Amino acid sequence: FFLTISYIVGIVLAEYIRIPLWLLLTLILIFLIILGAGLVAYRKATYFIIPCLLFLLLGLFFATITIIRIEKGVLPKIVREAKLVKIIGVVDSEPRLKSGYRGQNALSFNLNVEKVRLSQTEWRIRERVRVNINRFQREPEIDIGQRLVLEGQLSLPKSNTSSSFDYKKYLFRQAIQTILNARPDQLLILNQTTNPLIATANIIRK
Repeated sequence: FFLTISYIVGIVLAEYIRIPLWLLLTLILIFLIILGAGLVAYRKATYFIIPCLLFLLLGLFFATITIIRIEKGVLPKIVREAKLVKIIGVVDSEPRLKSGYRGQNALSFNLNVEKVRLSQTEWRIRERVRVNINRFQREPEIDIGQRLVLEGQLSLPKSNTSSSFDYKKYLFRQAIQTILNARPDQLLILNQTTNPLIATANIIRK
């Protein structure tokens, strides 16, 4: 229990403090040596304090790796081009219809991106993007597990300093750094989900 709590605390700390990976790895190795020496010497502190600190560092280490990987994504760099992009990916969250600008509906969901194309350049990536399909007038026909082709404009989410809810941080915690805004005519469903478990869950949800 205490080891799990220590690991979670390390993950949370990674969001607020940035420690170089080499330093974290060095500290982890030092604590492993101390842990081994303490077990040989049968010291009581070894059975509680040292393991908790070790798991805290492990949580901090792996969370930092994840944050660095997200920050070095391809999609945030493409935003600077300010052009239309085409992406292919798989829906991994339940699409939700919400009221958008001037009362127009917008369909929103998360997409696991597999490919992205800008002009004549194409990248194979493994990133997530929040998709907003504006002026969506019909009932959602999109389900979790479907592979889609979308063309639209990428943008970066903005931090909300006037409220306790920070939309940018909310998306970042889901490994999302960009938003794709598209129209219904820029959406193409390539195939229905082939995973029987997901298909069954979609039927039950409906």
